[in-house]
Amino acid sequence: MAEISITQKNWAAGELSPKMRSRDDLPVYKNGAERIVNFISENGGPARFRAGFQYAQNTRRHASAWLIPFQFNDADAYELEFTAGWIRFYRNNSNNPGIITLSPKTITGATVAGGVVTIASSAHGYSNGDEIIINGIKGMTQLNNRSFVITNKSTDAYDLLDSYGSALDGSAFSAYVSGGTSSKIYEIANTFSLAELPTLKYAQNADTMYIVVRSQAPVKLVRTSSTSWAIGTFSRTSDPFGNGTLGNWPGAVVFYQGRLYYGGTNDYPQSIWGSKTLDSSGNPQYDDFTLGVNAGDAFKFTLSPISTKVDNIWSLVPCLNFLAICTFQGLSKADGGTAGVAITPSNINIT
Repeated sequence: MAEISITQKNWAAGELSPKMRSRDDLPVYKNGAERIVNFISENGGPARFRAGFQYAQNTRRHASAWLIPFQFNDADAYELEFTAGWIRFYRNNSNNPGIITLSPKTITGATVAGGVVTIASSAHGYSNGDEIIINGIKGMTQLNNRSFVITNKSTDAYDLLDSYGSALDGSAFSAYVSGGTSSKIYEIANTFSLAELPTLKYAQNADTMYIVVRSQAPVKLVRTSSTSWAIGTFSRTSDPFGNGTLGNWPGAVVFYQGRLYYGGTNDYPQSIWGSKTLDSSGNPQYDDFTLGVNAGDAFKFTLSPISTKVDNIWSLVPCLNFLAICTFQGLSKADGGTAGVAITPSNINIT
């Protein structure tokens, strides 16, 4: 058989499933590849070299982490590092990109006794368990550009553990000469376990992000500044989820058409709830679920089953002209009867 050579100019389809190998009758077949390595396919057709990687920082105690984007605008974006019980923050700031740290503290000395490294720093304000990044030390340069965990802290000094929180042996370190600063990595606590992290769903609007998981109450993450974040549970007017003692917490959340939508609790796996829309002054009412029949009122809607099985709602995705409802069985489209028409308590169509 003669070998056939073709020139392919369009890679917009990216990598194709092995199930596509014999489907040369489909247009997408001619726009894809079996395997793409170190290239990124673009919607316009070309495949470009991927960018390189740069080491940013170890995760907290080198634990498994789940990354969630938080983008206020195109110039102010963050990557949130979720580990079990903690959140850390990375920023794309052009002047100081990377993990967010607090104002540096001056180091005035560093000694080693029995392998234990002790740092002198007047009124440092650290607590045991804090993680710091050290820079600028002369002499004991083995400490520079590394992160350490604080232990045995006193008002003006503290000992160092390595970034895993394990013992640090500084016996071979050079003698301290002068200088240096330490910067505490900014972090806040969360209530999520490692098993819950991959199942988190989130929806962000400006400085506020709603995060849900079926095993506990929804939380809000609110940014005041790059070094001031808060996360916690909150109350809802006419709360549709009660106290959650029966597992009635939502597993999906999204903003769409001026409402906050929840979906897929354990008790009502095929239902969605829409909050009230903006009030007459244009203020959001995302936490008001008072049911009604008027266009701006909150509502609950339950999908008609497409099989004999309970079809759990796993995620909600805002699209240009409809709200996509993603379930195990497939994809449903919700709109106001026609694509782009607003959904209201008395005008909702799901197909």
